[in-house]
Amino acid sequence: MSHIYREQTPLSQNGLYFAKNTPHDPAEFSLHYHDEFELTLVLGVNGKRIVGNVVDDFEERDLVLVCPNALHDYTWNPEFTDADVTVLQFSREVIHWQVFSKDELRPIYRMLSTAMNGSGLRFSHKAADMIQKKFLHLPKSAGIEGVKLFFEVLYDLAVSEDYTLIAPVGDQGINIETDSKRIAKIISYVHQNYMKRITLDDIGELVKMSPEGVSRFFKSKTRQTFLNFLNNYRLNHVIDLMLKTDDFISEICYACGFNNISNFNRFFKKKIGMTPSEYRIHIKTSMKK
Repeated sequence: MSHIYREQTPLSQNGLYFAKNTPHDPAEFSLHYHDEFELTLVLGVNGKRIVGNVVDDFEERDLVLVCPNALHDYTWNPEFTDADVTVLQFSREVIHWQVFSKDELRPIYRMLSTAMNGSGLRFSHKAADMIQKKFLHLPKSAGIEGVKLFFEVLYDLAVSEDYTLIAPVGDQGINIETDSKRIAKIISYVHQNYMKRITLDDIGELVKMSPEGVSRFFKSKTRQTFLNFLNNYRLNHVIDLMLKTDDFISEICYACGFNNISNFNRFFKKKIGMTPSEYRIHIKTSMKK
């Protein structure tokens, strides 16, 4: 069973855009895709972001444009409890509208065309700050006010030119689509099986590659080793359970796929800067203030 799914967005057939805001408790996304462009602003939380076959750490005030049918997924750092996520989805057909050929709106066409050369665009914090007030107001807007804000947000981002392309990592040749599907398959497998023992042999069998080939392939496409990705993914679940339950840390460690408590403790301290017990006390004390 796959956790990759095609999302049916709420955008109506004749609708210009759909905007929503999920304050305080952003939902965990499974790896998914849809036919529309998607502009997402994440405030008050950090974590890992997957767009296409690119896996990146993201910080607070993250603003990303995802292209139609590009796989994407967010994993939040559960330490942050005051997150705010606003999503704007709009039709892929806008890039073909003749109105964007006019001089006044041509920057929007250039920006969307640039995005289509990869999986999307990553905007700077300065750009995110610039459009934040208008963007957060979009879900509350309707009628001509909403249309005006929609075009203003896109136009302001376009003329800023303060963005970078999220391009497929590694070779840019004819195998990009196949490579993206392989990465998606690997990530989906981790979603489903992180609590079990996972080896490069398992992944190799999944994507029809040798263990050595998997290791080279994954690092070339995601800029990190498979083991590092797997352990970081497990660590996010460990932290989540540490905050939400009173289970023993050793039980949580094994439940999330780590099979050696000593190695886990060393890994945790290296990544977080304190032991699991110290971290649990620190966070729970902070949450009571």
